[in-house]
Amino acid sequence: MKVDIALEKDTVVSSMTMDLSIIIKLTNSISSAQEIIFDKQIASTGTPWGISAKVLDKKTGKSVLQYENIAAMESRAYLKEDLKDKYTQLPAGGFIEKKYKLTNIVAYGTPNDSLLPGTYSLQIFYYDNASNIVTLTVQ
Repeated sequence: MKVDIALEKDTVVSSMTMDLSIIIKLTNSISSAQEIIFDKQIASTGTPWGISAKVLDKKTGKSVLQYENIAAMESRAYLKEDLKDKYTQLPAGGFIEKKYKLTNIVAYGTPNDSLLPGTYSLQIFYYDNASNIVTLTVQ
């Protein structure tokens, strides 16, 4: 599975990053259809299935996150029948794309759950499939 991300707006934002939205695109890069769960979440967090993120301070190389996936805080288990209508068929070369607020995926390890001024690298993972890396500057 090929994973691509883009910021909805410019790569330079104010320190109020609660509304920072990213566009996540999953592309089936194999020659046969794949059945995936991605955008039909039932978790109370609203987090897309199988998604986690890394946000690193470019200056220190350290993570600024408390949780790379806030769904990890949910302890609910799902039975196979709970998920039967949550799958999407992606044909060979097909894709699914959706916009999410970054705070619906991660929890920052900072006061007010926002990024402090600085430059950061952002990378999304769909299970073990890594996306491109996007650079973000917070003023």
